[in-house]
Amino acid sequence: MNDATYYDKVTDCVRQALLSGSLRFCDLVRACQGAYPSLVWQILKEMGPQVISVRTDVWSLATANRAGARVPSALSTIEGNPVLQSWYFTDRTCLRIEQLWNWASHRIAFLGTPRLYEWFATANLGESRVLLDLDPLVTRILSASVTDQIVQYDVRDPLPERMAGQFTCVICDPPWYPEEYALWLERARELASGGVVCVSLFPVLTRPSSAHERQVILKAMRTNFSFLTTLTEFLEYEIPSFEFFELAHFGLTGLGPWKLADLVIGQLNTSSEGAATLSPNGRPAWTEIDFGTLRLFVNGTAGSNPEGPLLATVVGGSDILPSPSRREPILQAVNVLSSRGHGLLSHDPLHLINILDGLSAKPANSVSMEDEIGRLNIDPDSKEVLRRLLRQNHSQSLGRV
Repeated sequence: MNDATYYDKVTDCVRQALLSGSLRFCDLVRACQGAYPSLVWQILKEMGPQVISVRTDVWSLATANRAGARVPSALSTIEGNPVLQSWYFTDRTCLRIEQLWNWASHRIAFLGTPRLYEWFATANLGESRVLLDLDPLVTRILSASVTDQIVQYDVRDPLPERMAGQFTCVICDPPWYPEEYALWLERARELASGGVVCVSLFPVLTRPSSAHERQVILKAMRTNFSFLTTLTEFLEYEIPSFEFFELAHFGLTGLGPWKLADLVIGQLNTSSEGAATLSPNGRPAWTEIDFGTLRLFVNGTAGSNPEGPLLATVVGGSDILPSPSRREPILQAVNVLSSRGHGLLSHDPLHLINILDGLSAKPANSVSMEDEIGRLNIDPDSKEVLRRLLRQNHSQSLGRV
């Protein structure tokens, strides 16, 4: 290409990168596919009022010139799901994946990646798109704003026959536990036999065993893929609401998207064999009851002990969990979770579900909620825990999902 065309392409890279949000200059240069930093700097200066320096070394498109930016995510209106431990890609990550290659001819299945699906659907990327996700609130919210196919689906269930082999690419983001990967990759194989799979992989220091776990996962993948390539720290995640409150309780506020992961890309062998799957039996049956944007989850299958309090703390007197990790020991002792980091124990979870269902149907203001809790026929300590849980005034009660 000639110099003028090259300059225009780099300028377009700068503009497209800034459409995803504010970027450090270093990250902006990285998004420009090898363009030299001095050239990127020159382009920023020549863009003039189109860009602003929002703080030292951080750049953004000026508000008046962001008409071409993506529509804000519909998922930004809902709080996180601590039961499914859902983390979503940042806009910058979605843009990076968009720019990996030309998606026009790909039929793409998004397995547990709703934000990326929404990004692709909004930009009409790919020949076709389908989202498979377990969170019913997420699928409902996206179904209201996107016309593509959206399926509420649990990877532990058999894949719907109509979807087998219908895709050329699967992008999946499994929970970061080695026992999950075999199942998720098996579903990817079923969706796109012989196709391309893009899968997230946790960093080596996620926990003491992570380095070994990564080796096991990659070794298993090599037996079913004709090639693998790893893009180190390619993915970054938004902080979900439950983790935000847990970090804030620890004194960590103002933390940006700190969580990174590798992206592993591979081509499936057409003759690849199926992997062992996790049994669907014995899964806890969590019931969700929402109060405005606050999402409460109660495990109704947990045993009852009428002699104990209806609702109690288990974390040294704190309502908030120290960590969202599935391997957090305290998590095994709780059966009530919230989108704001709460981890509590109910000795009669079915009774608690009935109470929360009733309260969620009441007018959503703090005074009336206090009155309703005061009239409950439960022990005083549980009333106080419930007051703390529902203390904030919410503008709308959405009821049970």
